[in-house]
Amino acid sequence: MFGFSFAKLLVLVAVCVAGWYLLTRARAVPPARRPPAPEPQKPPPRPAESAGQMEDLRKCTFCDIYVPVRNARSCGRPNCPHAP
Repeated sequence: MFGFSFAKLLVLVAVCVAGWYLLTRARAVPPARRPPAPEPQKPPPRPAESAGQMEDLRKCTFCDIYVPVRNARSCGRPNCPHAP
């Protein structure tokens, strides 16, 4: 019922070789036809005043998070000591 003959094996090998050839041929698109690669996005420039400088942080007594000593902003909670 499932007998293997030389002719069947030869046809199977020919089909596999033809498929492999077509796949490698399809992947080998010349560089002129390829669309150009997108340029990587550059990160936005940092402000000059904070470039390379570290800020001191202080733990908020109410929120238990660390906020910068300068420019501390409110967290939005009603009892936040950094309210504007």
